[in-house]
Amino acid sequence: MKVFIAAIPRLAERHRYVIAHVARISRLPSEVIGVDGTRLNRDDPGGDGRHEKAYPSPQIGCALSHVAACRRIVEEGLPWAVVVEDDIVLPPDFDAIVAEIGGKLRLGEVISLYNPVMVKTAFSRHEALTSRRGLDLLVPFDMADVRTAAAYVIERAAAAGIAAGNMPVRYLADDFRGFHDEGMINHVRILHPTPCSVRPFPSSLEHFRARTLKRRITDAANRIPLVSSIVAVRRWLLRQIHSRNIIVSDAPSPLLAANPRFPAGGHPHG
Repeated sequence: MKVFIAAIPRLAERHRYVIAHVARISRLPSEVIGVDGTRLNRDDPGGDGRHEKAYPSPQIGCALSHVAACRRIVEEGLPWAVVVEDDIVLPPDFDAIVAEIGGKLRLGEVISLYNPVMVKTAFSRHEALTSRRGLDLLVPFDMADVRTAAAYVIERAAAAGIAAGNMPVRYLADDFRGFHDEGMINHVRILHPTPCSVRPFPSSLEHFRARTLKRRITDAANRIPLVSSIVAVRRWLLRQIHSRNIIVSDAPSPLLAANPRFPAGGHPHG
């Protein structure tokens, strides 16, 4: 197994942090792989211009980073791997947790290790882990409730599906509903309670064009240390609240069944 880290040098503080953090927490081999969306040529109709025009370039870069990680999983013939983003905080027993999860992966599956939700949301109880008391694998009732790509374990057939199906980029990195609807992935579960958290960095994904007045005002405010700190702490607090909104249900989820659009057959890789 291996950890792929989505990070770019331009975001220097985040880049330094996540490399050092993963090295400190995990003994697994790791590889930093990131695409800087600000360097894309969105005016090239035969290249970068093929990506979804509605998404800002940083979001395209983020999606391409995950596509690149999925491609590396396939190229290396890994049965499964972990993908993390540059603000993730991993638990001390990360290696033991993901080793057990790797043994439970189904063909074409993604298992999210961090999944805060905005409102009270039910997930179906499916399978318990043994390495840490109280950790369960839950199945969503609605794929839209799997909300982030901050940290996840991905089986090789799912990685192959995303690598092929989201290039050029049509879906954001965390659009697991889109991936599932298109048949790129077969199954999705989340680990609950989440063993991961995130560092309160300011958002690295601009959601509006840099030349707008709103963008200039926001950038100026974020350069004020007190304002930047308040924004970061607020974002962290909201995520902690959201992580407590998961309701565990014993009702079966229809998403437990294999995805009829997923093309792969056979059994999970050993």
